[in-house]
Amino acid sequence: SVTLFWNSPPLFDDWLPALRKATAQDGVRILRHRVVRDDCSQFLVSTRPATKPSTIIWSIKGRLQNLVRAERPHAFHRNYNLLSVGSTKLERAEAYVAMQLRQHSNDIEQIPAEFHDLQFANPEVDLSLPRFSSHGRFSCNLHIVFIRAGREPDSRPAAWLAVWNMIRKASTEKQHLLSRLGILPDHVHMTLGIHPDESPETVALSYMNNIAF
Repeated sequence: SVTLFWNSPPLFDDWLPALRKATAQDGVRILRHRVVRDDCSQFLVSTRPATKPSTIIWSIKGRLQNLVRAERPHAFHRNYNLLSVGSTKLERAEAYVAMQLRQHSNDIEQIPAEFHDLQFANPEVDLSLPRFSSHGRFSCNLHIVFIRAGREPDSRPAAWLAVWNMIRKASTEKQHLLSRLGILPDHVHMTLGIHPDESPETVALSYMNNIAF
């Protein structure tokens, strides 16, 4: 969900078809648009995992400015609002991660008791709160799942403790907001906040490679 702020109301509103065509070249698909106020446009968009959230802002704002340049040479304020949205709300996703051990207790035989200590929740992280960059407000959150090849379980608590430590260390170094971590013998769930200049694909691959190592 992207919100842009006009310096003044646009003189026409027939730019949407052209904007959709232009942003599609950048991997940004505009699903819906609405005028919230005379000076405020809101877009619902979808992208692929390799697209950085900041690219969405650059694509929509830059290409729309180009379309209305004749009537509005300086159409927009510099600020924006960018939110990650989905069919599942944040609190439900975090609750789902928190329930992983209980949910799979009957599916995976002989889960060692030590796995209870590998479930992590950070009370200091609230992913529902907006974060701020120099020009905008954003909330870019991910729910990432890694599954072992062949879904073959590894029930060694020591091996997964190393993974637990690595994920927490990496999230601190990368300045990601790790809110929940659920580890089971055959898969890992994590919910975290990232910066708009990182693509979901890059973030996921970095953690996956570290886990594999």
